[in-house]
Amino acid sequence: MEKQVTVKEEKSEEQHSSQQINRSIGSKLRMLRTLSGKSQQDIAVALGISFQQLHKYETGVDRISAARLYQVARYLAVDVNIFFADLDDRSDEINSQEAARLQRLVNSREGVTLLQAYLDTPNDNAKKLAVNILRLGADVGGERDS
Repeated sequence: MEKQVTVKEEKSEEQHSSQQINRSIGSKLRMLRTLSGKSQQDIAVALGISFQQLHKYETGVDRISAARLYQVARYLAVDVNIFFADLDDRSDEINSQEAARLQRLVNSREGVTLLQAYLDTPNDNAKKLAVNILRLGADVGGERDS
């Protein structure tokens, strides 16, 4: 027996999907801002908005317009398409799990330092070595911080 979807259910699913996209874009905005070393205030001033409004964009509470997203990408010197990566071809559950892990990383001082060091390393072999060292540390099974 096939389930019939009402207009109200379709609207709810569409709204849920929009909210997930807003949160995903906001999370990437926060990550890129943090990696660039910019504060919310820095970017807000450059865009002519309040830092509270930027915070709403970063948390996905408010939807960021295409024009504003383009301004942000130019200010951070990144391709605007980075904000839309992984929206099409992955399940919401995987995106949600990855976003949560990434958010924990960029919210920690050590995570930001690690990412900045990785991005500043020009040698691909050194990058691979660093990743392998971290994987080895994870495999050792020592105590994990929560």
